[in-house]
Amino acid sequence: MKNIPTDSDWKSEPWGIDSKDAFEHFRAKNINEASDLFEENFRYYAEDLLYMPKVCFQFYLNSLIEFLGRDSSRKEVESPHVFFSIIDSRAQDILDCDTLLQDVVKMLKYLEAEKDSFGEFVDWRGDYDQKLQNCLIALK
Repeated sequence: MKNIPTDSDWKSEPWGIDSKDAFEHFRAKNINEASDLFEENFRYYAEDLLYMPKVCFQFYLNSLIEFLGRDSSRKEVESPHVFFSIIDSRAQDILDCDTLLQDVVKMLKYLEAEKDSFGEFVDWRGDYDQKLQNCLIALK
């Protein structure tokens, strides 16, 4: 999807308890505006991606990808882990969109190469590489 999701896109599926928050936060935002939300409060807004209807998720995941490509994302040491969790949770929705799939795989490879740029605590649990590989496997 290349266009900003419409209200009917947002209402295309039954809402869960947190879908209303996702709608209020992301409604009518373009990719850059949505990426700026992650700058403001990464974890708070990233969680919204889990509760969006499929078509909205497929659009706004691009804003998270854009954010992860910014130098400023490095201050969010958990951002790769959160990305991995979102990919794991919504893998089928990603697989259903070829261009999004390509962008996600490209970002996973970028995160693999740039792991150290997220700081010394990015792999404090020792599972960064395993989570990344699990995402790549889930997207095959």
